[in-house]
Amino acid sequence: MITAKSRIYYGEEEIEIDGSVLFYASPNATYRWENTSLAQSGYSCTFTEAFLRRHPHLGAFLHSPIFGLGDIALCPLNQEQKKHMTAIFGQIYSAQDSDYFFKHELINNGLHVLIHEALKMQP
Repeated sequence: MITAKSRIYYGEEEIEIDGSVLFYASPNATYRWENTSLAQSGYSCTFTEAFLRRHPHLGAFLHSPIFGLGDIALCPLNQEQKKHMTAIFGQIYSAQDSDYFFKHELINNGLHVLIHEALKMQP
């Protein structure tokens, strides 16, 4: 999730971003992200191939409808959605920094919620 003025170059497309978006990219996606302003904020999660192998149910997400026909997905967020997503990312980061024995399950659940929230936004 990012809030900024940016430009994404994906294939022959140039996508302007001005505001808050959830951005998903498959590991095979070839794109370039250009910030067009200094002010930006947000969260990011990057998954290695090893991580996806350990959590195959997350890897299945790469074949979900969120990507449609491409390798990237953008979900514009209104203020209420941004607040909700920020809270989810906050829970993920809190779990990551904790000593809680089941923190990986909490993180996993948070990631699933982010995926489902994006799917709910799709037309």
